[in-house]
Amino acid sequence: MLSHMPKGKFKVRKGFFRPVHLQAIAVLVIYYFISNFVFVGSIAHSNVLVSFLAPLAFGTLSTFAFLYLFSHQDFFHSMASLENREKGKEKKLLGKFGHYGNILACMLVSAIGGPILLALTIRFLFSEKENKYLIAFITVLIPTLIMVGFAKGLIKLII
Repeated sequence: MLSHMPKGKFKVRKGFFRPVHLQAIAVLVIYYFISNFVFVGSIAHSNVLVSFLAPLAFGTLSTFAFLYLFSHQDFFHSMASLENREKGKEKKLLGKFGHYGNILACMLVSAIGGPILLALTIRFLFSEKENKYLIAFITVLIPTLIMVGFAKGLIKLII
C-alpha cells in the first residue's frame, strides 16, 4: 500500500518550545516565587525559631522533591528539560567548589544555587549506595543557618 514511501527513519522537526518546556518553566517560576516568599516571610518573623525552621523545612522538602523527581525522569518528563537547563550552572559551580570536597561543595552550591542545583549536584557527586537524602538534609541545614542568620543580623543592623 505505502510502497512509494522510502524506508528508514524520518527526522521529525520539533518546535523550539514544547509543552515539556512549559511545565519546566512553570515549576521554576512557582518554586522561586514560593521560596522567596518563605525566606522573606521567615526573616521578617519576630520568632527566631520560626525564622530558622521555615526556610530549613522548605529547603529540605524542596531538595528532597527535586532529588526524587530527577531520579524518576522517565515518569516526570519535564524534569529532564529542567535538568538540561540547570546543568550549565551546576558545572560552573562545581568547577569553582569541587576541590573543597563533595559535602562542602554541596553546601556552597546549596547556599548559592538553591535546592534545584543542590539536587543535581548530589545526584552527580554521590553514588546510588550513599544516602542522598541524609546528605541533602545536612547540606541544606548549615547554609540555611548561615543565610538566615546573616539576613536576620542585616535586618537588625538596618532597622
